[in-house]
Amino acid sequence: MVGGSKEVAQGTAGTVIPFQCPKFNYTNYTTWSIMIETVLRAYGHWDAITKDVVDEKKNYTTKGVERVQKARLQTLRNELDMLKMKDNESINDFSGKISVIVAKFKSLGSTLEDEVIVQKFLNSVPKKYLPVVAPIEKYSDLATMSFEEAVGRVKTKKGFKVMKKKRKNMINS
Repeated sequence: MVGGSKEVAQGTAGTVIPFQCPKFNYTNYTTWSIMIETVLRAYGHWDAITKDVVDEKKNYTTKGVERVQKARLQTLRNELDMLKMKDNESINDFSGKISVIVAKFKSLGSTLEDEVIVQKFLNSVPKKYLPVVAPIEKYSDLATMSFEEAVGRVKTKKGFKVMKKKRKNMINS
């Protein structure tokens, strides 16, 4: 507290009250901050300092978090839009990729409607799945179909086609 400045403040009954405030240097931060806080609280000025700073910080942080979240969601939307199933990729692998993106959406507090996911899945399969996907799109209500149901139907129809081919090959042999 040596080397501090002497200030004069007016008391409640009109009396002058001197107080000593230490000068800030890098070695006395704790003492200085406690003393400044005490003085500011004593004169009713502490709320004026902390309230604005805290509110400003909170608003800035919230806006920053929202911006980052929006950017991540947009990146995920782009990733979903660009996603296409490769010819040599299995239904399980491809549906797993979509499920990962859906999970990331949920972790960011957003959701994708099943209808959007189902449409993406059915529209992203290779041409070899067209005979399997076309009847599903034509005769099913995609608006109420869950993603898991769509994957199951494609797997089941694909399984039937493979079984038919095997039977046909066995009969021809």
